[in-house]
Amino acid sequence: DQMGTYLAPEQTLAVRHEGLQQDLEGTMKLVSQELGLDFSPSLLQSTFDGKLWWGDVTNKTPVNGLDPNHKTNRWDQSMGKMDAYVVEGITSDFYDKYKYERVAYRKDTTLSRILLVMMAWWPTRVERKLVGFYFDPRTHLRFIRAAIGESTGRIPRKDYSWNATYLYKWSYLELKLWKSRWYERFLIYATGDPFRGSYPTAAAILIRLSRIVYVGTKYLLFWGTILTYPVQIVRRWRIYYGSLWKRLKRRTFLPKVLN
Repeated sequence: DQMGTYLAPEQTLAVRHEGLQQDLEGTMKLVSQELGLDFSPSLLQSTFDGKLWWGDVTNKTPVNGLDPNHKTNRWDQSMGKMDAYVVEGITSDFYDKYKYERVAYRKDTTLSRILLVMMAWWPTRVERKLVGFYFDPRTHLRFIRAAIGESTGRIPRKDYSWNATYLYKWSYLELKLWKSRWYERFLIYATGDPFRGSYPTAAAILIRLSRIVYVGTKYLLFWGTILTYPVQIVRRWRIYYGSLWKRLKRRTFLPKVLN
């Protein structure tokens, strides 16, 4: 919806995911025609940053192209009726414009809007589960055990620096996962044999210190995530109520759809 700040609806084109699933070649030919481009078979391949795209962490196995597992409707599994009611109510213009069926927010009446405003405030199912996850002692024990394993090398540390997904994909940009943290660099330096041959005792102390710093810092950051979690809920409120306000004011960004 932020595209509306920079572009007019007539300058953009919406493509339904179902169209890509059902007729990829036909849909991409229509896209090429709309853009005034010659069709190329390369348009049938998924690429990112000039390289073949094999999915992300949501894919159980590497997939180039559309994931067939995304064909199924998972509304009843991922959220409850209340969450579906809120999402459909806020985005009902999208449902109507792009011909999707609403399953919870059936009618856009005054009463429905009042309920929508009230229900959007309530924590979602995912938020409630996440709070329980954060304050479960077993979560903390597993986290510390994993951090210790990473510091000793028993568990490989995750490296996102090589993957363009985390450098360019908008949903990951804020996390800055491509940047190596200082405590990771300290651990790598300490375990890289800087002066073990000349000063083995000092090297052993440095390695142990780097592991303590690694585990301690990660756990402190974990607690930082927990304590600042309410900020995420406030951000969701801002997005929900901001989007609802745009809808009520008929300012929702709705580009034409490619059928």
